[in-house]
Amino acid sequence: MINADQFHQRVAELEQMLQERLGLRGKTLAGRLKKAGRRLPRRFHKAGRVITGAQVVMANPRLARLQNQSAIEAAFAEMSAYLKPLNRRDQRKGFALGLARELMIRLILLAVALLAILRWQGIV
Repeated sequence: MINADQFHQRVAELEQMLQERLGLRGKTLAGRLKKAGRRLPRRFHKAGRVITGAQVVMANPRLARLQNQSAIEAAFAEMSAYLKPLNRRDQRKGFALGLARELMIRLILLAVALLAILRWQGIV
């Protein structure tokens, strides 16, 4: 049987990790997962649905006893393992470096095209 207090504590930790690591805001875990969109892979959305489904059932003590504890524990472990190593600063840095790389490639291609046109016209 799942301990309700421990379950709600783990849900709160997961919500906090989603806030800190991905910057997701929402009133509930389901709201935050909905806002995650493509930032979370599909399998983590499935794990989130397992947890949010268990959250609904945990409101009823009789139904809470019937929950598949191993599936819920696996979902928590999977989500935590994915979110712990994420760092927002590294994500922003990677985005900025990717943008700079893309701009440099386009500038180089533009320079090569310009040089080819000037050479074709006999100017260079």
